[in-house]
Amino acid sequence: MGPVAIIAGIGAAVSAVGTVKSIQSQKKQVKLQKQANKAQRQQDNLRAVRERREAIRTARISSANSSQMAVNQGAADTSASLGALGSIQSQVNQGLSFLDQFNALSDQASVALGKANQAGMSAQVWGAVADAGMKVSQNAGSIGGMFGAKK
Repeated sequence: MGPVAIIAGIGAAVSAVGTVKSIQSQKKQVKLQKQANKAQRQQDNLRAVRERREAIRTARISSANSSQMAVNQGAADTSASLGALGSIQSQVNQGLSFLDQFNALSDQASVALGKANQAGMSAQVWGAVADAGMKVSQNAGSIGGMFGAKK
């Protein structure tokens, strides 16, 4: 086996080691990214719970104020009073539905971003492997010439 072939083999071996290390690092990055995404989703869920509580609290206060005003005016059982209470309940239900949808979309976005990052890292690794292989192949003769090998 000639020096050019040996140099090409060394280049391929170095490329393989670099690829393995790159893949290991990529897997570690993906694992840490998943942990970060999980923590972010937990924060989002806590925020959503707090917002739900606040929406319900606000609706209860509004309902109580509306009921008290109706009683004070002697209109507690009128359609206007009951309509106002129904409107408050409808609005809080719409708000809670929005929060649920927003939270679900946030979770979907986190998952999609994680997958996109993983695909991007994989593309970078394989691009580097292809580049290293091409450089070794293209320059095997030149590399061998540096060590006195003939083409």
